Amino acid sequence: MLIDENGEKVGEVSRSVALAMADEKGLDLVEVAPQLQPPVCKLINFDKLRYEEARAIRKARAKQKNIDVKEIRMGMKISEHDVSLKVDQAKKFLEHGDKVRLVMKMRGREQIFIGRAFDLITKIATNIGGTVEQSPSKLGNQVSVTIRP
Repeated sequence: MLIDENGEKVGEVSRSVALAMADEKGLDLVEVAPQLQPPVCKLINFDKLRYEEARAIRKARAKQKNIDVKEIRMGMKISEHDVSLKVDQAKKFLEHGDKVRLVMKMRGREQIFIGRAFDLITKIATNIGGTVEQSPSKLGNQVSVTIRP
């Protein structure tokens, strides 16, 4: 079964005749439905078809949104003003569509006061807004929490 370049049915023709028609028109003979009986073939410009498919893939990739994880670091002895600056920065990241990871690093004897660190980082996370994706957790000498928009 042969379909010409305009999408009209030509009918059942032999393979050699179909190849001659394709060569005469400067097109390619492409089998589009090999599972049917008889197989369906079409006269098209195969290079143009491949180019358009690649172009559609590039367009889809351009529309994709890559979500980054932005990290904001702070210490246990952070002042209220610095906290407000970090909160504002985190809000900007969330508005942009990125995830935010707050990391509080504890040094030396600060590691004894793990409860204070969890309270402080939870308070900052609630001020930022968004949805807490990963609850506060301790890993080594730091406490972190992940927030998504």
